[in-house]
Amino acid sequence: MNILKQVAITANRLAKHVGRQLLLFRPRRSPLLGFANLLRGTRTSRGLIESPSRLDQPYWPTPHRIWTPTGEGMTPRITKQHSKPAAAGPWFGARAPRGGLHGSGPGRASSAATRGRPSLGSARPLLRGRWKETDYSPSKTQARPATRLNYGLYLPRSVGTSPVPLVVMLHGCRQTVKEFAQGTRMNLLADEEGFVVLYPQQSESANVYRCWNWYEELAQAGEGEAALIVATIAQVSAQHPIDLSRIYVIGLSAGASMAMILAIHYPHLVAAVGLHSGVVFGAANTPMAGFGFMRHGSLDAPENAVHSAIGDASVLGMPAVLIHGDRDHIVHPINLEQLVTQFKVLNPSIANSTPALSTVSHVAPDGRHVEILQRQDYLADEKSVVRVYTIPDLEHAWSGGDGTAPFHSGEGPDASELMWEFLEQHRRQADGDPVAARRLVKPNGRSEGSTAVVLPSSNIGRLRSCLAIFSG
Repeated sequence: MNILKQVAITANRLAKHVGRQLLLFRPRRSPLLGFANLLRGTRTSRGLIESPSRLDQPYWPTPHRIWTPTGEGMTPRITKQHSKPAAAGPWFGARAPRGGLHGSGPGRASSAATRGRPSLGSARPLLRGRWKETDYSPSKTQARPATRLNYGLYLPRSVGTSPVPLVVMLHGCRQTVKEFAQGTRMNLLADEEGFVVLYPQQSESANVYRCWNWYEELAQAGEGEAALIVATIAQVSAQHPIDLSRIYVIGLSAGASMAMILAIHYPHLVAAVGLHSGVVFGAANTPMAGFGFMRHGSLDAPENAVHSAIGDASVLGMPAVLIHGDRDHIVHPINLEQLVTQFKVLNPSIANSTPALSTVSHVAPDGRHVEILQRQDYLADEKSVVRVYTIPDLEHAWSGGDGTAPFHSGEGPDASELMWEFLEQHRRQADGDPVAARRLVKPNGRSEGSTAVVLPSSNIGRLRSCLAIFSG
């Protein structure tokens, strides 16, 4: 009897051990469930940053050439170059082909479009500014993900007491703020141009793939996550010397869709926007519908969604630069065309404008002229209000970035410089008319429909109002 008992105990222990080992091979989630959660998920957050940081290891920008039109061709001129510390290591990257770029159309070729992209090497210099990670929360006692937003902030060394521009960078799905900063190299540009960069981070508890939930009704109405991002902008603007007339929002993919929402609902706070591979606004209100519109665009007239969102509010204008790859199979280029239609609604001055067209090409080794950039400018008073770049052969990735970062291509024109070159020309001028009352929400996702908030006319007053609203 004792022998049988020992055999039974041993068999039970063996079965438990085998069962534990089998659990190790269990898939973390069902494939069908993973597809359904492509745009939306509820898995608990495991932290803000998961990948090693390369923020302190950017490339060294090489001397570069920009081509200005002289007569029939394009003549190169050398632009400024950065001096390199002796201990920084060798230079990396090739210059643009000598005398090999040609432009057509009005104006001069963009320096970002004609610049040769440096490749990354093992030795990279340190950024000159300061990076910090913190979060926005209405109060220290509120730690729920829906009321809290982590973010990274880059402050160039040149930032002192004088007001400087703020660039808000909204990442795409499956990205962290450090990966987005590495891939876009925006911090290097901030060092050169002297602006602060804010990187809000979507949490995995809000979306398993860290996508901004741009398709939700709250967000589409300028509430929920959109209002939380605005509150974070307000907090950073109150803590640092930000020029409130020069707040710009840039986004990639899902981040571009959220940037469009801010452009529509917070035009008094945003001077201009940059959208890379964005989805048309108002196209969906569920994850699956959003996935469909990424592939096919809006089935309805795209301007209807904008008219419905702004209602009777006065249209202040919203300058925008749009970039899209013509081989993007994730967000179909039809979305680019529909976004242009929507920005015509937001900018009545170009409603009937015919775009000025230009292209940039380079000479291939076999002597062929290969087009690398198509540009359209919608002008008002000879100034570009909406600029559209189409990048040949670019798929769903940030153009001209660090190709080692997810969803960034090392090929093509530098999207960061293309965007800044446009954005820096625009400022948001305060007007004397009060903003129409908007229905805002607390950042817990529940609507405070009974409370109407009239934002004051001055930009600084609006930012203080936002802080007051979300700290209540």
